[in-house]
Amino acid sequence: MITPSLPAELLNDLCARFIINIPEHERNDLVRLCFQVELAHWFFIDRYANEASEYQSLQNIRFKDFTIAIFKHVPFLRPHLSNIDTVLLNWKGYKNTVPTFGGILLDETLTHVLLVQGFSSKGWWSFPKGKVNEEEEPVKCAIREIEEEVGFNCEAIIDPNEYIETSLNDHTTRLYIIPNVPFNTKFQTQTKNEIRHIRWHSLEEIRFVKKDTDKNAPNYYAVYPFMRKLQVWIDRYMEKRRRNRTVSAGDRSCNIPISFGRKPVLPSEGERLRDDKSMHRGSPPVKKSQPTGQQTPGKSTVRKVEKKPTSKKGKLPSSKVEPNLSCAAPSLANFRFDQAAILKCFDFGCAISSFNNPAVVLNNFFF
Repeated sequence: MITPSLPAELLNDLCARFIINIPEHERNDLVRLCFQVELAHWFFIDRYANEASEYQSLQNIRFKDFTIAIFKHVPFLRPHLSNIDTVLLNWKGYKNTVPTFGGILLDETLTHVLLVQGFSSKGWWSFPKGKVNEEEEPVKCAIREIEEEVGFNCEAIIDPNEYIETSLNDHTTRLYIIPNVPFNTKFQTQTKNEIRHIRWHSLEEIRFVKKDTDKNAPNYYAVYPFMRKLQVWIDRYMEKRRRNRTVSAGDRSCNIPISFGRKPVLPSEGERLRDDKSMHRGSPPVKKSQPTGQQTPGKSTVRKVEKKPTSKKGKLPSSKVEPNLSCAAPSLANFRFDQAAILKCFDFGCAISSFNNPAVVLNNFFF
């Protein structure tokens, strides 16, 4: 196979950008220097080897051939040309140990996940992610990679504590889970010749697709290692969401415990007196009732109820008093119990405040 040659002016530009000006200690580290060569290769693919460029024939140049051309062009790298295969092998071995960080973007219904497809011949669908830079924080790397690959800035909604991490052959991949991304978001990659497609995929489709039987089915091999843990996270998240909704609905309702069928315990005389005083504390004093037959103009009539004698069995004589709901509430001294009016007040919620003081309720109920 004939190796395509890169023009000298092109090599001068690439080496000036990425190779010549690196620190002295990195020049002696061939593994670190290969990362700079990789950056130069990406820059060449994005800026020069496009369809409208005169270097279109070089867009498919292999990384090894590109590295050889750089080593030949830079004087302090020429001595390492004889060991170029060993240099690249060591670099790839180290590169596989560099952690990868990215994100799992879920829609509002948690039924679809955002995947990207690169330009590789395998056509794998995977999550937006990338390798961490030197001294870069994991969550910062994830934010940067997501924005570069899909054009979505998740800095405001990403949770550093919510992620799924896997390790395979000394290579660690951590993906931060980012739920509730609007389904109608317009995604656009910020890179060139790296991301071919960006698309929402149904989780059900990913679970049941059979690549072995259907050659045209999407390739989800890079997604499968995260599916089980992702489903567990979604189940927990949905349960937490349901509990929060239940608690919120309970806070808005009026839950007052009411006991029925229990025999009331009558308060003592001292308790009734204390309750009567505390009931009027902080409220306007109640005027004494007018004598029978007199009525203050503009005000409702308050009748003084005489105590009726009880029967031998201690029961009050049967009598019915028609409720007068239009009148103002009388004082305790002039209050007469009427079961129909009290029950009607229960229906309209008028007695809710009294349930906080059981002694007052019993006082009104029996005395």
